[in-house]
Amino acid sequence: MRAISKPELFLLVAFFFVLPMYEGPKNLFLVAYIITWCVQSWRAKDFGGKLRSWEWVLALFLATGFISAYTNPFGWEKPVSGALTFAKLIIPAMLFSRTSIPTPKVTFLGSSIILGTFIAVLESWYVWVRDGAEHPELNSVGHVNQSALYIAIAFGVSLAIFMINKGWKKALPLLLTLFFATALIISKSMTAFGAALVMCLVAVCIQLKPNVKNLASLAFSVIALGVIVFFASDHILALKNFESKATFHAQGGDTGSSFLSKRDVIFNSVIFVLPDFPMFGAGDRHFDIATSEEYMKSVAIQRGVPFEPERFFHTNHGHNMVTSVLLNRGYIGLFLILSFIFITAWKHLRWLIQYYSDRKLELEPVIGIMTGIYIIVGGMGNSTLYVEHGQLAFCLIGLSMGYLQRKSDRKVIASQTYNISEHSVKKPSQNSADHAL
Repeated sequence: MRAISKPELFLLVAFFFVLPMYEGPKNLFLVAYIITWCVQSWRAKDFGGKLRSWEWVLALFLATGFISAYTNPFGWEKPVSGALTFAKLIIPAMLFSRTSIPTPKVTFLGSSIILGTFIAVLESWYVWVRDGAEHPELNSVGHVNQSALYIAIAFGVSLAIFMINKGWKKALPLLLTLFFATALIISKSMTAFGAALVMCLVAVCIQLKPNVKNLASLAFSVIALGVIVFFASDHILALKNFESKATFHAQGGDTGSSFLSKRDVIFNSVIFVLPDFPMFGAGDRHFDIATSEEYMKSVAIQRGVPFEPERFFHTNHGHNMVTSVLLNRGYIGLFLILSFIFITAWKHLRWLIQYYSDRKLELEPVIGIMTGIYIIVGGMGNSTLYVEHGQLAFCLIGLSMGYLQRKSDRKVIASQTYNISEHSVKKPSQNSADHAL
């Protein structure tokens, strides 16, 4: 596997820096990176080898987007556009995994993500105050919940660099991690804040040895922190607003539903219409049409069943990763994306088990774990595999998976070298014995 070239590194740094801020430049840098990667790989005659299992799964998932464009009853234009958008998410992740990037350069890339997000957050706060908007939003990402999810990924990257650094070098990542935590509180996104909280708990578990004493200390610390935040919320306005938002959502938000804020009702809507396109779904960007009252009424009439409006909810996306993928890509698409999550989670779990044995902390897998937490925990409350935050998440998973693959390949080579050396040692002794006879 070839090493990353300077032009590729420059384009990636620029891409990550502008990703949350500017729509046009990020697309130009991404296209330039893909072209440069292809040219450099062709010159080196090294495209990274055969597809790995997780890459096959993503390639098949990408194909389901184009298949659903021609199997759904609503038209092909939007699903094709959605599938092409997913290509911008998936292809860079696969290219990432096929380039060897040294850890110092990974730190450099992580720093560009952090700096770009830091500036984007400051810009969003300025616009928020200037225009009197309800919530701050990152310029290129958009909606407050999507912006908060993007900030949660930057929080995870900053936390990972803080864990790796030693001594005084921990100071700046720590300050930036606290800054992003503040931004999450201001955004009032329960999903993103929950993902960041789980990242912190996992970071502590990674740093500590997994024994009863440490786990008890961790549990006590979490409880103590919760009590402190509870009482502090009466005196700190931002915490008070966040507590009010949490209570609001716990009571069903503005939907009048349960703690799930009608996500269960949205899922019911999906299950109700899914039999019309079970295998490949309704196609990307058809969620609003497929869950519209008009379409569901027509489905109910066609099946001869009563239509009960209170059991359904119309929205433009599933507000949950499983719900969104299930309607957009059907059972096959959901199986593929869950397979991708399982494979990558298993690879990182194996690294974690090895880490507890040799206690050698490595940046790339830690970033992968933090990003995986974002995908899984964030996916419970929102659609985490779309737009800019999905693009960044796929890239970071590709980065980590590529590192773990290279590490595995080195172990295989070392094992083969050892066997050859062992055989070469034994062979002369056998010849010597034959010669003596």
